[in-house]
Amino acid sequence: MKDDNSGLFTRLEWIDWIQEMYREHEGMDYNQRDAIIRADEIMRVIKQIPRRIRRELERHRNSWEADEDEVAAKIRRGQLEYWRRTTDGFTKLQVDSVGIPHDTEVRASHLSNQLKVAWWTGKGQRVWHDDEQEENKRREDDRIAGPEEVAFPAATKWRLGEWTGTMGELTIKEITKYNTRKKFQRPNGPKNWRRKMPIIRRRRTEVRFHKVWKLKSYFTTPRDEVTWKKALHRTLYMQREETCLACKGHRESILHLVECPHTRREFWNKICEFISKFEETGDNTTL
Repeated sequence: MKDDNSGLFTRLEWIDWIQEMYREHEGMDYNQRDAIIRADEIMRVIKQIPRRIRRELERHRNSWEADEDEVAAKIRRGQLEYWRRTTDGFTKLQVDSVGIPHDTEVRASHLSNQLKVAWWTGKGQRVWHDDEQEENKRREDDRIAGPEEVAFPAATKWRLGEWTGTMGELTIKEITKYNTRKKFQRPNGPKNWRRKMPIIRRRRTEVRFHKVWKLKSYFTTPRDEVTWKKALHRTLYMQREETCLACKGHRESILHLVECPHTRREFWNKICEFISKFEETGDNTTL
């Protein structure tokens, strides 16, 4: 597109532009024949652009003007510039390497052929004040991504799993969470427990496994809960082909550890008795 956004360059205009750029950078005139060859190469590349895209560029030209305190882009002599609209004109901006704009001393009363600017908005950073009476507020971290029509990736809403937002709001934490959840699968423990426990099928009751997984203890460490977790997932190692070492009458299994009369008498009854006494006293110091 031309600097004034009025349309595409013609072949002669490309020749003049090539010679002008060469003269500006090298300080001498460019060979006319070589300039024609370069211009023809550019024209061949332009013809490869789909006609639909070229029509869309033509349709959007000269169709936007910045409001007060809004930033606009402009192409001047092949260079992209950014200007902020003020009450009495425009102030030129200097954009640093990370896209944050800074005001300069350059002013202009009018700006033609303005381009709308795309912004990436991050979560911002906390601004601390020396005055304790002044509230510490979070400043928005707005950065310029470029003219809206050519900014890539587009400064629009994107979806990544359950997350939705702009590219500027996307964090490593969200990417890691998305990649981790893709590998997650529902454990087979609940399904196998329903199949293995006849009392559930007989009474047609439903165990709320979503609450079982949330059970926590204030008196144990994660290491102490390893056996409990293995039982939930049905991965606790058992001598499944051997009989129970305590009762000698049933095959050893995770469920039999609770149903075995010897285990119940020597272990589970004492645990239940201790819990009952603890509930009666209600004294945490006993632990």
